Amino acid sequence: AHGIDAAATINSTIPREESNELLDRLSKNEFKFLLIAPERFQNQNFRQHIEIMGGTNIVNLIAIDEAHCVSEWGHEFRPAYLDLSNKIKPLMKHPPILALTGTASNSVLSDLFIELNIDPSNDKGLIKPDSLDRDELNFFIEKIEPGTWPPPYDLALKKIIMTLPLRFG
Repeated sequence: AHGIDAAATINSTIPREESNELLDRLSKNEFKFLLIAPERFQNQNFRQHIEIMGGTNIVNLIAIDEAHCVSEWGHEFRPAYLDLSNKIKPLMKHPPILALTGTASNSVLSDLFIELNIDPSNDKGLIKPDSLDRDELNFFIEKIEPGTWPPPYDLALKKIIMTLPLRFG
């Protein structure tokens, strides 16, 4: 829709033969963008294709969107996030890794440095906010009196929803 026609995605819903065909086309420089999940780097067949390609193609950038998931999900239920840097760098002659997130706390940022092997003392490639305060986020607390049964949560939620247009214009 936006004229980006040199892109492909490989995921678990695509049959293996089709994935291999896409990787062959990638090795012929038919794509500028390849969208994959971190778990794809756990796949030996995928890594072999990328390793072969790495010697003939230049990978300019690895972009990890929602990079806070490396820290927040990697330790829990998607360990492939934790191993990304170790899987990527040997295959592709150390491409720059761009980690993008808009929701990382300072502790998550620190964890990203460790998990993606980023040297935090080298600020050349690091862009970080001066503050984690986000003016566009608004928080409020609605007190519900304890001891009432049944709890009036549904009424309180309806009240909150009905007042949102007034609160935020």
